[in-house]
Parts: sequence; C-alpha cells; structure tokens
Amino acid sequence: EHYRAALAHPQRFAPTERAELLENFAIEVHMLGWGLESVDAQTEVIRLRREQGDPAALGASLRWFSRFHWLAGDRPAAESAAREASTVVAGSADRGLLAIALSNEAQLAMLAHDIPRTIDLATRAIALAKEADEPRALSHALNNLGTAHMLQNRDEGIDELLEAADIAIASNLMYDAARAHVNLVWSLLEQYRLDLAERYLQPALELSERTEVVALWAYQRVEQARLHLARAQWDEAVTAAGRTSESLPQPHCVALTVLGLVGVRRG
Repeated sequence: EHYRAALAHPQRFAPTERAELLENFAIEVHMLGWGLESVDAQTEVIRLRREQGDPAALGASLRWFSRFHWLAGDRPAAESAAREASTVVAGSADRGLLAIALSNEAQLAMLAHDIPRTIDLATRAIALAKEADEPRALSHALNNLGTAHMLQNRDEGIDELLEAADIAIASNLMYDAARAHVNLVWSLLEQYRLDLAERYLQPALELSERTEVVALWAYQRVEQARLHLARAQWDEAVTAAGRTSESLPQPHCVALTVLGLVGVRRG
C-alpha cells in the first residue's frame, strides 16, 4: 500500500526512480500471489528500462518479468523474457547477474521436466554465482539443480535443496528459502516419502508464515493437504485444502484437486 501511495504521483519521480518503485511494488505483489497485477506493473518497468539504455538493469527486470509471467500462467511469455534476459546480460561484467538469468532459464526447464537442460544451466549458474559471491543466484541455482535431481530420484537433491534454503536464510532472502522448502517437500510427496516430507514441512510452514511469504506459504498449506490425502486422513485434508484462496490460482487449483479426490474416495 505504501508503494501504491507513492506510485499514485508518478510525476514526482525521475524515470529511473519510478522504474525502481514499480519493480519493488511488482515484487511485493508477486510475494502475495497476485500474479496478473505484477505482470501489469512490470510491463511498464520494462518499457522504462528500454528507454534508459542500461543493459544490466533491463536484464535484471526481464528476469523478474519472466517469473511473473510464469506464475500468471503464460509460459511462452516467461520463456521469451528469460531468453532475452540472458542475452542482454551475457556481455555484462556482473557475473552474478548472468548467473541468476541462467538459473531462471534452468527453473523454467525444471518446471517442464527437461532434466538435462536444467542440470546444464543450473551447473553453469552455480559456477558463476560462486565466482561472483552472489548468494541469491547460488541459492536459486542450487534449488533448480536439487529439484532436478529429485525428479531423477537422486537423494543428493535433498542436500542441495537444504543448502539452497540455508544460503537464502543466511542472506535474509526468505522468498528463495520458501521456494527451496516448497520444492523439497513437493518432491518428497511425489516419492511418497511421507514421514520425511512431514519432517521438513512443519518448520518450513512456520518460517514462511512468520516472514509473510504468502504466495509460497499457500503452496505449503496445499502440501499439508496432499500429505493428509496420501495418509487417507480425509477430514484433515479437507481442512488444509479449504484454507487456500481463489486469488492464488496455482495452489488453489491443487487444493481443488485434493478436495475432488477426497470426494471421489468418499463416494
């Protein structure tokens, strides 16, 4: 709301400052899970960045634009922005910026279960992030690599995801920490390793709630519903699934699936 109040008076800000305000607003909106509004705000950010002629700033904003598009359900736009982000920053002296751009492409590949491409891009991003001593990029890339390894049923993925979360927490990057926790628990649920999933889920839920990472906290609530469903704890599954909101379409979709399965199994 503070960003909204400031942005209601765009004439008071120079273009660079307005772009920064808009982008920070879009990120906060994204943290709350309001995907379409973050896309709208970031569209204006990209326009301003192109006019300003700063490749590093444009590349960083395109990376966020890609993420916003994906969560709003527009994968082609997400991939287009991701490719442009990597291209724009390829010649930059900021290796950390290139690392996060490549890791963003790795994330899209992982979400499509393109495991070889994920591992290739994430491994390159990890090397660049370590060279640049960039914790956000390192955590982000380890997250993608660990999830890819979990999709291959390789237990090294657990350690990589836990490392990704620890790096993020140490740098106060709570969204990145929550994403690592979400991917870890989701992967364990897919493998029906329910006790291990529960072991990691509860403290992760508490951390996301305390740090107000609302969008990913909603995913963790859905993971709790999936855990109850897998254990045939119907009442608990319904209660957990019923706590999601239609304003968060992706976790809400999974919650509806849980509710539907419970209904079918109850006849």
